[in-house]
Amino acid sequence: MIDVKKDPRYAHIPNKYKNGDCYKSGIDYMLGHQKGHKLCHGWVDGKGPTAGVRFSHCWVEKGDTVIDPSIDRKKPLILPKIVYYAIGNIVEDRVLKYSTKEMFDWLEKTGKAGPWETKYDE
Repeated sequence: MIDVKKDPRYAHIPNKYKNGDCYKSGIDYMLGHQKGHKLCHGWVDGKGPTAGVRFSHCWVEKGDTVIDPSIDRKKPLILPKIVYYAIGNIVEDRVLKYSTKEMFDWLEKTGKAGPWETKYDE
C-alpha cells in the first residue's frame, strides 16, 4: 500500500489531508446503523487539495445510497451511489463490501479498522 505521508509523489498535499480516519469513521457509523448497511473499501480519485492522487478509502452503502461519514461524522455525506462512484472514479467490481458480521470478523482478526485486504491494492 502507498504511504502518502512518506512517498515524495505526494509531498504537494498538505499534511492535514494525509491523516484521514475514513476506516474508523465507517466502522463507527456501521455500529449505529447495521441493518442492511455494508462497509465498503475501495480506491477513489482525490478532489480539491488531493486532486491527482488515488487513495484507498472507506464508506458505507445501503442499497443504492452511499453514506460517507469521513468528512463530518455528525452530518455524513449522503449521495446516490451512481453519483458518488462517478465523482470518485470508483470501479464497482473492485470494491470490497462487508456485512456487519464480516466487519467484526476482520476487526477481530486484524486488530485494525482497515484496510483489511490487499487484492485490489493499486
